[in-house]
Amino acid sequence: MFSSPINTRRTPARARVRGPESHVLAVDKAHTETISLDGLRETFVTQTAVDLADRKVAPLDAVVTVRVEIAEERTEKRLADVSVVS
Repeated sequence: MFSSPINTRRTPARARVRGPESHVLAVDKAHTETISLDGLRETFVTQTAVDLADRKVAPLDAVVTVRVEIAEERTEKRLADVSVVS
């Protein structure tokens, strides 16, 4: 079975940035560097860098801690002709 991320939590939850005011005001979100999930099957915690598209804006907290919850994918299946054993 494949596993997939079901929830992520970042610490700190908000990114603080610094730079020229016009650039800072234009920032509406910050991403982290890509976190590989290849081969992972259980929840894990890692540290990763904040990656901003505008290089004139710098994160004040350059590294964040990310907790990624991973669980087995769930599915449903309908079964016909289920026999009852007594």
